Amino acid sequence: MAGRARLEHAGRPVGYGELWLDECETELARLIVAPSVRGRGVGRDLVRHLTALALVRGPNVFMRVHPANAAALRCYRGAGFVDVDPALAEEWNVAQPVSYVWLAHQSSADSAPPRQS
Repeated sequence: MAGRARLEHAGRPVGYGELWLDECETELARLIVAPSVRGRGVGRDLVRHLTALALVRGPNVFMRVHPANAAALRCYRGAGFVDVDPALAEEWNVAQPVSYVWLAHQSSADSAPPRQS
């Protein structure tokens, strides 16, 4: 883990996320938003903040999302992420426990690097 962000409202934590660094990319991971503030833009703010931190390092920013998490997918797409090429997602899912939906920030959507994991 190379970074993390914690959002608070009225002194209480309402959001958390991490940045995981690889040789040529950054992955947003472990994003959590308190149920009491979901649907209010907190998740989108968290994703945008983490993405800004990641883009300082380089243009290749990715995330994986469980396919059943429709609310998270809407949030991340609203924050500037797009689906990676289906063949690339299939390749990246080979070693995964489920077939995740892989997203790339728009700045990296056309230049996806090869993944080692």
